[in-house]
Amino acid sequence: MRISVIIPTIDGREESFARMVQAYRERTPGHEIEIIAPRNYPNWPAGCNVGQEQATGEVFAFGSDDLEPLDGWADAMLRAFAAGEIPAPQVWDFVKSDRPPVNQAADGPPGSVPLFTRVVALTRQMAERIGPWPEIDYYADNWVSDKGRSLGYETRVTEGYAFVHHWHQHGRLDGGNWQARSVPRYNEERAKLGLPPVDR
Repeated sequence: MRISVIIPTIDGREESFARMVQAYRERTPGHEIEIIAPRNYPNWPAGCNVGQEQATGEVFAFGSDDLEPLDGWADAMLRAFAAGEIPAPQVWDFVKSDRPPVNQAADGPPGSVPLFTRVVALTRQMAERIGPWPEIDYYADNWVSDKGRSLGYETRVTEGYAFVHHWHQHGRLDGGNWQARSVPRYNEERAKLGLPPVDR
């Protein structure tokens, strides 16, 4: 089964991008992968939409140029798909350690149903049913889980679907205003799905 790894990136993050590509190649044994790297799109979901159109695999793994996959990530992802679910990850900040993943307090341990998946992965069939993502600066991954649930795909924290987030700062906007600006747009998309607005 071919896995299309879609990693939107921007100028100034070449070194980080190269390290993440190497990690995917080294830590996805037994699977054929293709790396698709949409470059300099206005935001991450815009790049993901373009990458999805170019992908030739049966599975789409949407990453970022500072998000490092850990050993076993692909097998764990495929187990979630076999159960008809969208995998939600275990994510560590900066370095792998023996501590629980930093998102575990919010998302719960493996088996929990979180609000959304922080690292989106979809089968081609899921992606085609969900359709293009709204091209908003933030909350596009929330929207994927919202739309997936409307189609019968639950998002669940998946043991072994694990990553380290290195938080590369180049290109990040200051002050969090980009998140606040995205809330009205995200609520528009939630309303289309018949969901109540959020206040984040």
